[in-house]
Amino acid sequence: MRMSVLTWLKSKPEFGTFASFLCIFIFFGVFAPRFLTIESIGSMLNMAVELGIVVVGVTLLMTGGEFDLSVGSVFALGNFVFIYLILQNFPIFLGFILAIASGVIIGIINGWITTRFAVPSFIVTLGMLWAIRGFLLFLATKQWWTLYGIQSTFLDVLNGKTFIFYNAVFWFLVLVVIGHIVLENTRFGNQIRACGGDKLNARFMGINVNKLKIFTFMLTGGLAAFAGTTNLSRFRYFHWYLGVGMELEAVAAVVLGGTLLTGGYGTLIGSLIGVLLLSMLRNGMILLGIPGYWYQAIIGAFFIIAMALNIKLRAKR
Repeated sequence: MRMSVLTWLKSKPEFGTFASFLCIFIFFGVFAPRFLTIESIGSMLNMAVELGIVVVGVTLLMTGGEFDLSVGSVFALGNFVFIYLILQNFPIFLGFILAIASGVIIGIINGWITTRFAVPSFIVTLGMLWAIRGFLLFLATKQWWTLYGIQSTFLDVLNGKTFIFYNAVFWFLVLVVIGHIVLENTRFGNQIRACGGDKLNARFMGINVNKLKIFTFMLTGGLAAFAGTTNLSRFRYFHWYLGVGMELEAVAAVVLGGTLLTGGYGTLIGSLIGVLLLSMLRNGMILLGIPGYWYQAIIGAFFIIAMALNIKLRAKR
């Protein structure tokens, strides 16, 4: 019975990431001072939330066979739209809605160009990354954007601090649960997998592939902008450099979690573990006093290993 359970666990794409998570957790627990304290665990979760919210959308999109490399820039765009509208005395809730809408609009543009002109989403979203970042650099470098001194119940609810956790931890976990249910137990989730696995067969099955892909781009853009608003609610400032490199961390977390780069299979539980693994690495290295550039090197190594394992497990299955 034990062997059958172990065999079942090993068949899951999340198993390798979970095993790595446990090994690294034990390593830092032994060697990193204060790693196993409540404050350290809280810090790890707090560092994971914005990337985690973005990863929910990226997981669904990659399962459907597409990429979005603009999520880091959309994250910054959502932050900018939100703070700009607040400083212009817009109602804060309206500014929040319009900030998310800005991400949805970018997602529509990405999805429409990708499906209408058959341009690879990698190219489309890479161009969008540069376009948005240039736009923000043009608008936002001449002054310091901050909400310091502004009191708002809505901002506190969005990402205030409860005990040692920011509220965005709750939003992140809720989104993971919803995304997992959608992907594993709904017709929409099956359609996403079908589009990522074989687009031609999906069309023969009656799935509107283009419409579904545009919707997943919209969802990804909206979640990236939402993550930007939670970031603003926590730190109360904007800088054009926010979110730089987030798109690569998002892809790394998703692939580490077991989602296939080629599409057709994705797992929100695996992506959750992947995000927590990256956050744990960052937190543990800080506690050990390891220079930050080693974090990038380690993530690169993990990404390559995860890719190789994914391909090998895919071939065995």
